[in-house]
Amino acid sequence: MDQELRTVIDQQHIHQILMRYCRAIDRCDAELLASCYHDDATCDYGANPGSAADFVTNTVNSLRQLAGTQHSVSNYYFLSLTAETAKVESYCYAYHRLAAPDGDADMIVGGRYLDDFEKRDGSWRIKHRLYVMDWNQNAASSAIWDKGMFKGLSNRGARFPDDLSYP
Repeated sequence: MDQELRTVIDQQHIHQILMRYCRAIDRCDAELLASCYHDDATCDYGANPGSAADFVTNTVNSLRQLAGTQHSVSNYYFLSLTAETAKVESYCYAYHRLAAPDGDADMIVGGRYLDDFEKRDGSWRIKHRLYVMDWNQNAASSAIWDKGMFKGLSNRGARFPDDLSYP
């Protein structure tokens, strides 16, 4: 296969993992989230670095306590790419809705994933992830759910397996 075509295919496979990660983390789908990482992968989000398996369990349990999240990855840039390894920087924008008795709060975080990917047995996955937080913003929620043009909208996002995207 032509090397340029192989490069584009590998980049697309890695992009799909980044998109799968966002879906998995927002739906709190632990199995799908774990599929983004190799079994021996590690994560460092700035506190308690360790195994990706522990990250998946702890993060899904923590995020289930929130009213909702939405992660978006963009500006992914290949710092290096070989036939079996890649270093990729991706920008992450993550919205978190925290329910509280005195009113919901919005936490928005901007940062970057610095990922080491490995291709094993023909499959790309994350070997190590380092998260760098660049900024955050926190405020009382201004969301409107049941008034005006939003009043009749009943199709709302949910966690696994209740989200409408799951069969």
